[in-house]
Amino acid sequence: MQGTERDPKLEAGAADLILVLDSYHHFDYPEEMLAHLARALRPGGRLAIVEYYKRRGAMSGEDPDRALKHIRLDADDMVKEVEAAGFRLAWRRDHVPGSQYIAVFGKK
Repeated sequence: MQGTERDPKLEAGAADLILVLDSYHHFDYPEEMLAHLARALRPGGRLAIVEYYKRRGAMSGEDPDRALKHIRLDADDMVKEVEAAGFRLAWRRDHVPGSQYIAVFGKK
């Protein structure tokens, strides 16, 4: 579908919670996508991102370096990128220790 890599086509104020599950690393245009996600959140809404760490062995499979090749940013850099887009980190923790984390944001 054309345009979905920049715009998830969500109505303004339509969501209390937006879950980005194992897909943030596919955001080719993160600033634009995050702006649309922020617009779609209701006041007090949250953005939750579950993502793999960018480190050796984080993703299962035969190639232990798969996450190093496939994941765009590690957790700290992802948080910085999302915060720069107008969000504030509420909390972050391991989802699957050593493999995945979850970060929850509110709008600034």
